Amino acid sequence: MNIPERATKEQIDTMTDTEGNIRVSSVPGSGKTFVLTYRIAYLITEMFVEPSSIVALTFTNKAAAQMKHRLRDIVGDNANCFTGTFHGYCNMFLKEEIHRMSFPKTFTILDKKAELDMIKNVAEDMGISLKDNTAKKIMSDIDMSKHDMSYVELMSGIDKTELKRKASNEKNVDRKVFYNYLKRQCDNYALDFEDLINFTLYILEKNEDVRIRWQEKCQYVLCDEYQDVNMKQDMLLGILSGLYQNLFVVGDDDQSIYRFRGARPEIMLNFRKDYPKSGQVLLNDNFRSTTQIVEAAGRVIARNKTRFPKNIIARGGDGALVRSLEFPDQQQECTYILREIQNWQARGGSLRQVAVIYRTNTQPRVVIQKLMEYNLPFRVRDQVPNL
Repeated sequence: MNIPERATKEQIDTMTDTEGNIRVSSVPGSGKTFVLTYRIAYLITEMFVEPSSIVALTFTNKAAAQMKHRLRDIVGDNANCFTGTFHGYCNMFLKEEIHRMSFPKTFTILDKKAELDMIKNVAEDMGISLKDNTAKKIMSDIDMSKHDMSYVELMSGIDKTELKRKASNEKNVDRKVFYNYLKRQCDNYALDFEDLINFTLYILEKNEDVRIRWQEKCQYVLCDEYQDVNMKQDMLLGILSGLYQNLFVVGDDDQSIYRFRGARPEIMLNFRKDYPKSGQVLLNDNFRSTTQIVEAAGRVIARNKTRFPKNIIARGGDGALVRSLEFPDQQQECTYILREIQNWQARGGSLRQVAVIYRTNTQPRVVIQKLMEYNLPFRVRDQVPNL
């Protein structure tokens, strides 16, 4: 395998130091996906590791597809290791092992719409009519309740007597809906997204033979965007890598954005405590951004109280100063943005090089109105899959 000449010494060392538990703290633009992909390729082509014994986990189908594509470009048909999301891996696991819960391997996975419909049907059978907003609130409460894995015991095995008793006798309406929803899931052999990892962990923890067999399959376990794992995902990584102790995680604690979904960036910060003999790597060269952008971002993020201190080195050269402006209202803010775009266009700039980024999908209405008013062509990208 030929490692590209652009790879730095730190990147090459990270690709080729294959053994043991390793945490890589990777700043933005430092090539972490490049390193992760070539590390897998190195294991396959230089260490002759069986691809099926390599598991690479990430958070979105898009990221997984990109990694697969890059890996295929390097190693060709040998790129048949598991590269996918945590949900995807748990789905694959349960196809083989869910019979231990007295579910068939042809179980159904409920998307959010199907989950919402099932909740409405359950409530209707209980004599409760739910509006969409109320049903969505109950769905959110159910997802929150499933953070506690104790419910899985109620759904396991052939005998569902305890679950039926709770569904029948529970006095609290919300809890009664919850238990009847679990019962309906069992009746239909249907799992929601929370169940995928919960059932997987339950089976691995309760069945030593299963745990050992799957650990034997996982000689090398890699995780991208480690700063966004939650406790259960981290538990899964620990179990799968428990035999060979070759867990490779890469991320940037400063980029953790999914705490509202249970992400715990402190898991990455405490990696050395959980794995005392683990190695540590810092990739602190940013090849994407200019010095001005890196310095401005660094001054903002330095205010975070719990983080790895980093000295980010900008390799993108010099650039324009970063400007921060405040406006009394959104109308004036949007007017300024549009005039800046017009000025850019008047200087010969292409509109394809202009992006307006907003924090929530409720914000662009005024921007869109202004773009139409100024007769400027645009495209709205308001749907990002798997986020």
